[in-house]
Order: sequence, then structure tokens, then C-alpha cells
Amino acid sequence: MALVQRLHSIRLNTLPIRFLSEQAKLREAWNPNPSFDPKVMTHFLDDQNHDLHARMREFLSTDKFFVPEYDIPLADEREIALQRLKQLCDNKFISVHFFSTNPTAVFAAHENASIVDGAMATKMTVQFNLFGGTVLKLGTGRHKEILDGIDSLTNIGCFGLSELGYGNNAVEMETTATYDAETDEFVINTPSVKGQKYWITNGAIHANYMVVFAQLYTGGVNNGIHGVLVRIRDDEGNTMPGLTIHDMGIKMGLNGIDNAKISFDNVRVPRENLLNKESEVHEGGEYTTKISGNNRARFLKVADQLLSGRICIASMSQGASKACMAIALRYSATRLTAGPTGKSDFPILGYQLQQHALIPLLAKTYIYDIALKGIQAMYAKFTVPDRDIYTVSHREIVMMCCAIKAITGWHINTAATIGRERCGGQGFLAANRFGPAIAGSHSSMTAEGDNSVLMMKVAMEYIADMMAKMKPGKNPGAAIKLMSVQYTPGVLLRKGKKWFWSRYRIYPQHTGYS
Repeated sequence: MALVQRLHSIRLNTLPIRFLSEQAKLREAWNPNPSFDPKVMTHFLDDQNHDLHARMREFLSTDKFFVPEYDIPLADEREIALQRLKQLCDNKFISVHFFSTNPTAVFAAHENASIVDGAMATKMTVQFNLFGGTVLKLGTGRHKEILDGIDSLTNIGCFGLSELGYGNNAVEMETTATYDAETDEFVINTPSVKGQKYWITNGAIHANYMVVFAQLYTGGVNNGIHGVLVRIRDDEGNTMPGLTIHDMGIKMGLNGIDNAKISFDNVRVPRENLLNKESEVHEGGEYTTKISGNNRARFLKVADQLLSGRICIASMSQGASKACMAIALRYSATRLTAGPTGKSDFPILGYQLQQHALIPLLAKTYIYDIALKGIQAMYAKFTVPDRDIYTVSHREIVMMCCAIKAITGWHINTAATIGRERCGGQGFLAANRFGPAIAGSHSSMTAEGDNSVLMMKVAMEYIADMMAKMKPGKNPGAAIKLMSVQYTPGVLLRKGKKWFWSRYRIYPQHTGYS
């Protein structure tokens, strides 16, 4: 309570009014007559959910609770992230049920939240997308009580997919959920150190529930990976019996997120805790499923929320990029240096050095934002069929989600790094926000799929499409070879009349520039 009161007492501005007025005049003098109406441009970039965007901007800009705090204890930083998220929930800016009616509203909330607090936005994406979205889409009526507590944060959850030894090969994870017919329960177990659930957001402090992904066994048969709800803390915050939860501690950034590694020692949960919309274990142990195909197909179905997760990460990356660009450009328009008169009366934005560094990044931020909004609309059409926007396939959605997450993740890293450099010493101050953006960009590049691996997947899918369209015996052409050189760690080579794939091509590291 004391922490909350302290945050509400913060002054929004600490500079004298006359200094703020001087800065505003300098910014206005830079471009007093823009060639477009900024309000029209804002409406265009928002694309949808205009009222939500406007209300969130107003709320986040005026509520003192969201003024950044620096050099504070780890426990306070985590509590602030949670309480800020609760403020957004209490004001109805985010709901797990948006996924059923308007998924683009979820993405809009992520974009705006990331502008002020990346840790809060990350906790949001786990609570409402990964945890909440999974319960919503894979659960049934018997899970309604859990679902009803998500929007209010009565039930705080985490997403137990990644394991220490299986970050990029989750389908082979070790955690097991074995059905015990005698007690009508599942027994959740972590068989080895590699099977620990790892980097679990909300897990170290705040979560009381977890969707645990595990190899589901009935009658000695492995039915593949399924999601099971497990209570990990009681109402007083005590760890439930059979669980071991280790706080992963301080990171290079985003320390408002309480990450954990979690293991299970034969933890028993009721059979009804299985998220059973697509697959069911009946009393006695009979297993049935609506999902055709093998265990991998079942895994892709139950982990489908990772697709919207990648759009959420891209939305957060874009929110941070917009903030970095605004900070760098506003500062550049007001920072005076030596000009034609020899006096310090010329804004550094007037120099080509500054323009060549920042304007291309600004242009990319616009372009990536337009692309992202299109992909958000595609996803919404795919998941809410009565929305008449686009007709797309699941495969296309997968490719677009992978690509936009990687591209925007690389972009925020470049935008934040170059923006900090072009703001000189001022950019090095924590209060000017580039540090958290740089640290957050590394989360964007790694979380929910390594960017380079995702782009390899996208490139391979496109190459497969192009190859499939080629007539037998025809040369695949320069376009395919060019694509393989630019986007994948290998190249198509020709030997006689045969084409083959070489993994051993040295290629320049992706820098974020085209």
C-alpha cells in the first residue's frame, strides 16, 4: 500500500514551466506546417480500435502511477509491474474475452502498454494471451471458474511450455502427466533437470495457476503433449506441495517480470484439470481426441496460442520503437549546437548526420507498423470467422506471425541503439528510456522463438512454395537462389541437372538494415 501511495504522489514534470515552453517552441519551429494532418496519420496507423487507443494514451499519459521509477528494489519493481497491470485491468483496457470478439484489441493494448513499461506489458501477454487465451480456447465449461478470474487478476497464471533442455524442441519435452485410474487423477512429474519448466513469467512470485504442458500418458500409452491446469500456490501465496519454484533473479532488463524455473514431484491434480476442448481422458482412462494426425499435430494445436503471442511481441516491439523514435526526434529538434552563425542556435536534426541516422528508422517504423496491422487483421479474420477482412490459411498465418515478430524485434534493437547514440550523453541516462528499450529488444529477439530460426522457417516455407510451383525439369531460377542466400544459412546449388541444399555457406550477420 505504501508503494502505491508513493507512486500516486509523483509529480508528472520536474522541469520549470519556462524550460518546457522553450522546448515546445523549438519543436514547433522545426516543422510548423507539416504536409499531413497528424490526427489523420494517427487514425491511419491505429487502423482499428480507435477509441481504445485514444483512451489508453490519455490514461497512460496522465495517471501518475505510470511515471517511470528507477533504481528501486527488485521486489518493488515487480510489485509496480503487477499493480500497473491491475490498473489497466480495472479500467477495462484488456480482457481475455477479446480473443473471442476482437483480437486486434488485445494487440492494441499490448502496443500502448509497452510504451510505458515493458515488464508490465510482458506480464500482460502471459496473463491474457498465453495463459488466459489457452484456457479460453482449449478449456470447456468446467474451467469457467478459472477463466472468470483472469480479467480481474484474481487468478494469475503462467504458461508452462519451455523446458531447460527443450527450448526449440518442445514436442520432445520430458514433463509427464500420467493418468491414475484408481484415484481419477493426473500425476504431474519432472523426470530430470532438463525437464524443468524454464523462464516462466509470473512464476516466481505472482502466479497461482499454471497451464502445464506435458506428455499425456493413459494406460502406458503416450498420447502426446496436452495442457493441464495445476494450482502452484494457495490463496496465501504459499507454494503447493510437490512443487519446487526457483526465482531466476535479476536479468539484464525487464526486472519487473518475475521469471522462475519450476519442477514437479508427482503432483496430483483432478482429471477435470485437463483442458479438454479437443481431447479428453474419460473416467477409467479412455482417451479420445478430435485432432487428426500424430502427436506432433496435437502439439501444434495445443500450442497454437504462440501465434498470437508472436503478434503480441511484435506489437510491444512496435510500441517501444515508436517511443524511441519520438524521444530521439523530439530531442534532436530541441538540442542546439553550432550552426551557420557559429553560435549554438542550430538544432542537431538539421544536420544530415542526424537525419541519415534517424529518418530511415522512422520510415521503417511506419512501414513495419502498417504491415503489423495487416497481419493483426489477418489473424482476427482467421480466428473470428464472421469478421469480413481477409481469407487466409493457417499456414499463411504461421508464416506471417513468425516473420513480423522477427522483423520488429530486430528493428526495436536497432532503433533503440541508434536513437541512444544520436542523443549523445542524454541518451545514456536511464530517465530517457533507451536502456529499457535495448534490454527489452533482446527479449523480443529470443522469446517465443529465436528470430533467426523463425526467419529460416519462413524462408524455407516460401522456397517450398516456389519449388512446388515449378514444372518438372525447369530451372528454379535466380529468385530462389537469391532468397536462399539472403534469408537462410545455406544455399541452393546445382550439380549437373540436379539441385541440392548446402548448409555450409558463410553469410553476413543480420544487422537490422535492408
